[in-house]
Amino acid sequence: MIHAHRLLREHRIILPHTMQFDTAEIDDDGILVLDLRLAKLSQRRSPRIERHKRYKAEHEWKQK
Repeated sequence: MIHAHRLLREHRIILPHTMQFDTAEIDDDGILVLDLRLAKLSQRRSPRIERHKRYKAEHEWKQK
């Protein structure tokens, strides 16, 4: 597993969810290649996303 939040943020790459790359490979120059066309949603959920969902649900409930 690779944590790439900082890299994505620095290069302004926006992925809405945690992604899984089954076809990840390292090329001849030692560069990690991830094909976004073949990526799929990961079954592992980011704890940050889950906290955000709970927070949002609690506040929507309190506003009603």
